[in-house]
Amino acid sequence: MQTQKAEFLSDPYNELLQESVRLSVGVERLDFHLLGFKTEYSLDAPPKPPQTPEQKDGAKKQESPNAQAKSEEEKPKEPEFKPNFKALSEKELVLFDDDKVFLDENLKIRQSYKIQIYQTSALQKTHKSPKIRLIENRDLSKLIAEIDFSGVSFYANIAMEVLQDIYKKMIKEGFFIGIRIFDFKKTLVEVLNRFKNKTLKHPKVLIEIATGTHPISPESEKLIICYKDKAPQDDDGIQKVSIIGINKGDLILRYIQPGTARKGRNLKLAFMEPHIPPENKIEFSCSENLEPKEICRLPERVHCVEYYAKKKGFVTRTPDGKFDIENELNLASATFKETGAILGGLDNNITVNIKSNSDLEDAVGSGVRIECENIIVNGNVGSNTILRARSVKIYGNTNNSAKIYADDVYVSTHKGYLKAEKADIDTLENGIIEAKVVKIKKGMGGKISTQRMLLSSLGSNNTIDFSQMVIIEQCSGTNNKFTAQLFGENEALETLKNIEAKQRELPKLIAHLEHAINSSKSGVETLMKKMKALQAQKMPVPSNFTQMVNDYKGYVSELNRLNAQESELKIQKEELIKKLRTQEEEELFNAKIINKGKSWQDMNVIKWKFRNGESTYTPKRDEEAAVFFAKHLFDKGGKVAIDVSQEIEERDLEWLKQR
Repeated sequence: MQTQKAEFLSDPYNELLQESVRLSVGVERLDFHLLGFKTEYSLDAPPKPPQTPEQKDGAKKQESPNAQAKSEEEKPKEPEFKPNFKALSEKELVLFDDDKVFLDENLKIRQSYKIQIYQTSALQKTHKSPKIRLIENRDLSKLIAEIDFSGVSFYANIAMEVLQDIYKKMIKEGFFIGIRIFDFKKTLVEVLNRFKNKTLKHPKVLIEIATGTHPISPESEKLIICYKDKAPQDDDGIQKVSIIGINKGDLILRYIQPGTARKGRNLKLAFMEPHIPPENKIEFSCSENLEPKEICRLPERVHCVEYYAKKKGFVTRTPDGKFDIENELNLASATFKETGAILGGLDNNITVNIKSNSDLEDAVGSGVRIECENIIVNGNVGSNTILRARSVKIYGNTNNSAKIYADDVYVSTHKGYLKAEKADIDTLENGIIEAKVVKIKKGMGGKISTQRMLLSSLGSNNTIDFSQMVIIEQCSGTNNKFTAQLFGENEALETLKNIEAKQRELPKLIAHLEHAINSSKSGVETLMKKMKALQAQKMPVPSNFTQMVNDYKGYVSELNRLNAQESELKIQKEELIKKLRTQEEEELFNAKIINKGKSWQDMNVIKWKFRNGESTYTPKRDEEAAVFFAKHLFDKGGKVAIDVSQEIEERDLEWLKQR
């Protein structure tokens, strides 16, 4: 028995109940087919009540309670507001996908359904249908269908049955059909195709049916310090930093203003209130050195002001909350505990002045790292410190474990490690210096690598490697070792060593690949012929055929790459050796040691070191020898010897006047 209802019903399940009474059968024995549905909506706003003259004028009359009651009775009753509903087709329901429409407070939606009622006992199914379960979240803003295909085989009208079951369950639970479903139907079709093709990974599948709009809570007021993100971290992820250098245009601050909240609306048209964070008023200001820019992101949520640096330097903040950018930091001391690292950067126009007030404590304490454009220290530098700058001036001692990296350096007494373009040292005590130009007033036990060097007073136990010039004003020490060799030669020789190591390894790799290619060449050629034949017959090519051919091509490609690399390394080696030879000719045969005092002490050794040999000269005590240089002995096969002259050329001293 089937009964079709011609009219559209607002509650099909109530109709089932009435039909069960009429037929005297249990309601559980009845069900219905959904034949169609109708959707109507209204955006009409109720009219505002008219104002009385007293309300318009803002007047307030003093009336007795009886008079007020009488006045209320005399007021005409306002007619009941009835919105004008408009019908929408199923395709037109995308209107409600627009959040602006869906969130309109005047929006009303109603649906009615055309059904056909039948007795379940009369329905004879030849198949097992999927089980459908609706899942909604707590605020009813999302509706999901769980489809269980367990024990189900694909049949012709499975899509229609699944959609019917979902729709009937939605009607029963008071959800609207077809509203804010987005890609629901498309996803359902894809799932059913995967079920048909047996590619579902799991028999139970979740599909999102519809989604409302979630409430948007505004961002709470925040002041974000952005420039600190530039601070490096140590191995533990922590780095205590006193200042951080910033460039012009860097983002310094981001002030997030309290945003605008927005209500949400669930799938049953109930509004959901957003969470409103507590008010948190932040007091701050910025100097003219920070440029504000207003940024709007997601206007309903975030409105912020970003502050950018208008110049290089580091950021400061006064006790009253004002941010500024400064270029000079003055400290009484720098310690790991109090200041931590000072990371101003080499190009941010920052000067750090450290002036110690104590003779008992280091101006720069143990383990401190300072990096900025200029460093001036009045006092001593402690152990395990690292100083990086364009210019460093230290009016004190450096610890033997301290390290300095700079373009231009001055140190009163140097005991640590120093690498620079120019180094000016009053007293060198067992320290290490690597610099293109070095000036030392008094040197003892130092190790120096340089191009040009001036020693006012040469003490004992110094090791001096140079490539162009060493000038000694007075030699009073012993056991000094002078070696003329290329400046920075170690780096070039290391590069050459790496090239030669690769050259020794490459032939083995090339031979291995050549063997693999030659042994598989004939087999691959046969495979390729078979693949061509299969393709001509429009038949599938086995995947292992394709893989074997691709592997072979990969071997050939790698062999070509290694052969090219071998050729390139040969060129690199030849060019590097040629460069070293040219440098030796241009520098070492023009290099000189000049002793302006001419007199020498015992146990001083002078050496010229070339890649293919070396020559040594040991001045005797009280020997007067002003200038040492290298020359070719062409009569002895071009060997190198060290020659001595008493003539000091003025041009060799010209560079001393440049500083």
